[in-house]
Amino acid sequence: MTTPALAGDSPATLTEASSVTPGGDTTDALRQQVLAADTGHSRTGQILNLAGAAVVAYVLVTQLVRPPAQVPLSLVLWLGLVAVTAWVVRVLVPLRRVGVVTAAELVMTVCGALVVVPTGGLTIAPAFAAVVMAIGRPARPLGYGIGLAATAVALQGVFLVVRGDFPTVLVLGMVAVFVLAATLGFSRRQSRIATAGSQLLAAERLVAAHDRVRSAALEERARIARDIHDVLAHSLGGLVVQLDAIEALLEVGDAAGAASRVSAGRRLAASGLREARSVVSTLATPEDDLAALLADHRELGGTVSLVESGDPRPLDDQQSAAIHRALQEGLSNARKHAPGMPVGAAIVWDDARVLLTLTTPRAPGPHPSLAESGAGHGLAGMRARVAALPLGGEVHVDDGAETFTVTVAVTLR
Repeated sequence: MTTPALAGDSPATLTEASSVTPGGDTTDALRQQVLAADTGHSRTGQILNLAGAAVVAYVLVTQLVRPPAQVPLSLVLWLGLVAVTAWVVRVLVPLRRVGVVTAAELVMTVCGALVVVPTGGLTIAPAFAAVVMAIGRPARPLGYGIGLAATAVALQGVFLVVRGDFPTVLVLGMVAVFVLAATLGFSRRQSRIATAGSQLLAAERLVAAHDRVRSAALEERARIARDIHDVLAHSLGGLVVQLDAIEALLEVGDAAGAASRVSAGRRLAASGLREARSVVSTLATPEDDLAALLADHRELGGTVSLVESGDPRPLDDQQSAAIHRALQEGLSNARKHAPGMPVGAAIVWDDARVLLTLTTPRAPGPHPSLAESGAGHGLAGMRARVAALPLGGEVHVDDGAETFTVTVAVTLR
């Protein structure tokens, strides 16, 4: 009885099966793609299977023992050669051509099993190979491969019954051979499922990494947008205040005062331009110089006082930026909505967090013209920036009848 040379189908990698992009029901799609990824044969598998088919064909043609009289020699030879031809087709045809592959496996099983006895067990090789390859593919139902094994045993039994000879040892031997084939196929099937599971896990990790990169890019874009808003609101709002002051000074003939305001406005514009360039180039942490913000506010005609209490602690770049931008936005809003009103700023340090509080009295009379220029992006950006900190934080707004208070809490541990 000849033993077939089997190396089987090679499970393709996930990238060979298809490309995967984030989005949609990715996990289910990946699972189906990986389990169906055995789209071809390894080079070694092809060589071994083709060598086995060649050996069987050679022996059939040159050394075939004449069968019993009930079965003509030509029929045995042709059935054996058809089984071998189907074996070659099964090895060479891509597995995605399911119809051809299935037909080849059926022909290998039926033709090979029918003439196992008259060929002295020679054609059991293609039937054995068909069962191993069919069961070994996770993409095919397990029952299909088991059905091939049962069909092979049944056809050999039918031949023995027709011949009138039913030796128990031979029957048990044939059953044992196809039980072995089913066992080998099932072992390969489990190995491929394990490999597919590893590929699926790797693919899911890749998709998750893509999602993280995309999320980080969106967060970075939102951060840059918030920073640009803060810079422009601070510098352009200050320029409007300066221009209003210059206009008023020129109306009363104070050229020297107007010239001073022009110089201050130019410095503010240059500072805003530098900071905007820094933000756009994402070199991005603004200077942790709160005193400069206070000085700018006073130079623009505002009044601000800062009280600090507690023991200061080191802040990372993101925390420093959050405090800096919050003070910048608060002072810009004060100039916009309550020009000339004193702003009270307080920084309180404790073990768990740092609090920045900005309180501005309501301006009497009608709303200033600058008050209509805001769209609420500043406070929204402040909240988003603080919420995005690694340790988190909170922003509270108290829109009272007499004062407007913003409190920023940055968690330190």
